[in-house]
Amino acid sequence: MIRIEGVSHRVSTPNGMLTALKDVNLTIERGEAVALMGANGSGKSTLCRCVNGLLVPEAGSVTVDGANTREAASAGRVKRLAGMVFQDPSRQLVTWSVEEEIAFGLENLRLPPSEITSVVRRSLKEWDLEGLKGRHPLRLSSGQMARVAIAAVLAMRPAYLVVDEPTSLLDSEGRAALLRAISEIRERGDVGLLWVTQFPQEVGPFDRLVVMREGHVVADGRPEVVLGDAGRSLSCGLASPAATTLASALRRRGIGVSEGIFLVEKLLEELESLGVNRSPQLEAGNDPGEEKEGRPGLRPPALKMSGVWCGYPGGDAVLKNVSAEVPVGEGLGIVGRSGSGKSTFLFAASGALGPARGSVVRGRGEVEPGGVTRRTGTTGGTHSREAARGRGPATEGVGPGIGLAVQLPEEGFCAPTVTEEIAVGLRGRGLDGRGLREKVERSLEMVGLDCGDIGMRSPLSLSEGEKKKVALASAIAAEGALLLLDEPTQGLDGLSAGLVLRAVRAHLDHGGTAVVVSHDWDFLLCVADRMIALRDGGVTESAPRRGVLLSEEPSELLPGGQLAAIARWAGCWPERRFLDTLEDAAERLSEQVAAALNPRLPSATLLKSR
Repeated sequence: MIRIEGVSHRVSTPNGMLTALKDVNLTIERGEAVALMGANGSGKSTLCRCVNGLLVPEAGSVTVDGANTREAASAGRVKRLAGMVFQDPSRQLVTWSVEEEIAFGLENLRLPPSEITSVVRRSLKEWDLEGLKGRHPLRLSSGQMARVAIAAVLAMRPAYLVVDEPTSLLDSEGRAALLRAISEIRERGDVGLLWVTQFPQEVGPFDRLVVMREGHVVADGRPEVVLGDAGRSLSCGLASPAATTLASALRRRGIGVSEGIFLVEKLLEELESLGVNRSPQLEAGNDPGEEKEGRPGLRPPALKMSGVWCGYPGGDAVLKNVSAEVPVGEGLGIVGRSGSGKSTFLFAASGALGPARGSVVRGRGEVEPGGVTRRTGTTGGTHSREAARGRGPATEGVGPGIGLAVQLPEEGFCAPTVTEEIAVGLRGRGLDGRGLREKVERSLEMVGLDCGDIGMRSPLSLSEGEKKKVALASAIAAEGALLLLDEPTQGLDGLSAGLVLRAVRAHLDHGGTAVVVSHDWDFLLCVADRMIALRDGGVTESAPRRGVLLSEEPSELLPGGQLAAIARWAGCWPERRFLDTLEDAAERLSEQVAAALNPRLPSATLLKSR
């Protein structure tokens, strides 16, 4: 049993000591599966590190099958018993090849070479890593690194598995593979799980859901009890799942669905049990927000890539003959498996990587083969290094510039404090004094951060979610820019993701442009007018949002996510002007669904209006 008793812990910041955990009490039995959720900065990652023995709490105790993390003699045993997968997998990859990485822990356990070979071979196959076994782990995509880290830890068969947001970097196939592996572990019944996640759809099969807020455990119970109540979720600092929001909205409109719903599959099952199936009436719903889709040329391009071949120094081409165009004021969503070239697309679009062949035009800045930027056109170009940092134009007076937020934010940080990190690009745009301070504070506020609380802290001292929000605030601060966002909701709690969505929506509505790489389909469907799929460095599919939502054909553009499932079932999507938040989208969908359902439902299925 993992036993956490009265644990409190503080971390050092430039402003003094910050309390991360406050009198936490929790137990996890072998074979028990416990999901852990909470707002960014609530203490989840700190708690995980205490369980694994990486941190020894200032007060209280943590024991793993009787081994106390405070005792030096127990340190090795604790780490063998409680395997951990970090939120940033690059921090735990230590060898020169994927194959060696998986073998490393087994060698430290002194397993026979023949057994190590067998386990490594099986792990490579299970995690679709055979084609990468000779590659350096740190030269893989973030999603591929996550698969390697998870495979290496699971190969050691720990008694407890502590995983800090393991699916946030994974594509849909990688996520499905991990969830299958976890299901198999659960069926064996001999491994305890502490699973940190921001995805409500993942916690349904778990025995318990624990929610933290400001270092405290504020909820501990069955997932359907904790998440099924929208008010409870909000009080815990979490956004309600789309299915919960929609179910509540349908009940208010007279549709008799149950309380406690947080999985979209359960909601649609209930609607079908009421005799409500997809019908021509629902399928005939249109997409009023599609006013610009399918009509290219109405606005000048903010970004135009033509036949781009691009890669990294000393390596093969990652992008292969890629062409794409994004008009000013519109959003482009990019999807694809890990390693398909999505992040490289953003680097090429920003000018951080120059094309070996083809051209990249951003307004009047064209990046020629070799990375040389020359001025053409009408809006503005940026210097490659400045583009890589997400910092606006290097040439004075040539336009609104670029805001780039990379997937691992610490790779882009260059300033000693959060305030300075955001101010760097704004100073390059001519802001100073009071105007600069106000803009920094407003940019942080847009993503849910208080400048007074974290402004003087180092960006590197923040939680992973807070780092992500600082990087996004820095990119969004460039009003009217071409935003290039790599997995903007990765690692964010539901409320924070909603704030980021609202900020990107406001950017688009005020004439800005966005290119967003994401596995978060609900987010993409609220910001993208068109989507493309990448595979092996090439564009395989392209479609407007409506085409993506209503297509029945198997496709890489077949969306996942709760809102997407509801919209596909209903055959409609809210108008763009109503999409400031995910909750807005769910509410609007409920109106469209309820309007279509009420005339057809038997009276017994209707509730009295409240």
